[in-house]
Amino acid sequence: MERCFGEYGKLGHVYLKLADPASTLEKKKKRNIAKKFTEGWVEFETKSIAKKVAALLNNTQVSNRKKSK
Repeated sequence: MERCFGEYGKLGHVYLKLADPASTLEKKKKRNIAKKFTEGWVEFETKSIAKKVAALLNNTQVSNRKKSK
């Protein structure tokens, strides 16, 4: 996240929300499971940069990972 959004300006904080643990109980039986995040927020140090990035990336897919086969 920091590498992706850091190119637009200096970041303040990055918040990521973990997926619901109840929905991933069956998947915990397997080993080497990566953490899954449902959403996130990025804070920039300056408000002007945050507004420019929001306007630039509005309705744009940030990740290129497929959610399902």
